[in-house]
Amino acid sequence: MTISAILIGGFYMFAGLMIFHAVARDRLLDQALEAITLEPTEREEDVEQRRMLTLGSFVFSGGMALATLSIITPVFFVLASLVQAVRLWGYRNEAEQGMRATINAFVIYLASTSFSIWCLVTGLYRPWFGLEVLPSVAVESAAITAVTAAALGWFVYRHKLDY
Repeated sequence: MTISAILIGGFYMFAGLMIFHAVARDRLLDQALEAITLEPTEREEDVEQRRMLTLGSFVFSGGMALATLSIITPVFFVLASLVQAVRLWGYRNEAEQGMRATINAFVIYLASTSFSIWCLVTGLYRPWFGLEVLPSVAVESAAITAVTAAALGWFVYRHKLDY
């Protein structure tokens, strides 16, 4: 069980980084299109890219929390699920070719969210450093948020995203 949780967490850390990469690629294509057409891209594109960066941050954080068996793992998974649900709700009237794959990924993520909650209920998570639960939650939240912010900051800097 522990090994499964660590492997799933590592997968979602990687998935969060891939979401960052997709945003960088999308932004690069938008900049190229702006240069060719001499017209700015729609504001909706910027909003969608920011939503994706938020989603990537929550997915990365949830993966890191699960990989380290943090007691706050379900919080990050539920937040990422909510962001994905809101994003999918915005596309409910559109017939996109890749929409089926996006919905399938969301269903799989909901299963992983259920797994993270189940791990909490069964007692798989332990407070870090042998601290009591409340101080451990504060330490874990701060550490995971700091690493996620560093990864996102590095990615924005590295790909020269102008947000």
